[in-house]
Amino acid sequence: MNINQIEWFCLACEHRSFAKAAQLAHVSRQAFSKQMSNMERTLGYPLFKRDEIGVHPTERALAIYPAALDCVQCYRSFVQVADDQLLESKPIVRIGFADGIIDALPDDFLFQLEQECPYCQITVEKHYVNRCVDLLREDELDMVICSTPGSTAGLRERILTRFPIYVAIPRAIMDCSMREPTLEDLSHLEFFALGNDFPNDREVEALFEERGLSFRMNTQYNDYDIILNEVRRGRGCTFVPATCVDAIRCASVQIVDFPLRDHTWNIGLYYEEGLHAHATQQVIDAICAHFPVTQPHAEKHVAAIAQ
Repeated sequence: MNINQIEWFCLACEHRSFAKAAQLAHVSRQAFSKQMSNMERTLGYPLFKRDEIGVHPTERALAIYPAALDCVQCYRSFVQVADDQLLESKPIVRIGFADGIIDALPDDFLFQLEQECPYCQITVEKHYVNRCVDLLREDELDMVICSTPGSTAGLRERILTRFPIYVAIPRAIMDCSMREPTLEDLSHLEFFALGNDFPNDREVEALFEERGLSFRMNTQYNDYDIILNEVRRGRGCTFVPATCVDAIRCASVQIVDFPLRDHTWNIGLYYEEGLHAHATQQVIDAICAHFPVTQPHAEKHVAAIAQ
């Protein structure tokens, strides 16, 4: 016999209906009836008389009902006290976000995460992507949300979402008003990038090389905000994920589609392989449940570009 059976027994006594009691217990009528039959077999005597109108507690059922109700109330009280104790000593789960990632997530992402993981104290830090990974390996963070880092050895990767890639080109460098540039057109331009140790940048370079084209990459800056500012100043071009289009938009810069439309910017969840504390695994599961691998902001940003 378990607490569910005892609680369901009380519901049946109170409502004189298995159908109504099953509805309140959020189970099927068949499952509810089966559990009541199991309880009767365990006790060794019938608890309900069944007819076409409903069910009626037997004398023995009415005799044990007060004790059953006390049992249910004591159990609920126990759960409440146990939860209160957990709330007083919430385990800390540390999440690192790479620069620019927060803008790529739903506005209520952290709020929803806290609602679904009430027994964790979630702390958030923001760093350059490689610094996030370093802190993860040093056990200063429990997980990281970022674009694909330079090294993922020993880490679990869960791709959360993908975004279209665009190209930001200063008007002073190339006029794209008549037609969108081809990959060959782009091969004559210089691109600011965070560094050739990043898979996204290496993938772009490979796309050019496969077609016998050169890819001129300037990696002197490791901060994306600085790169966007240099593009606004007309000093070079850069690749822009859909989530950062608004940050670079200005009269002096054109935003055009990357010629290969299936090339995307991926955001992933990274954490070390092996066993995790229950709280950490709870947060990992909650994050992954909210991110089917889609392009949630693609249509919104394309519409913004068209304007």
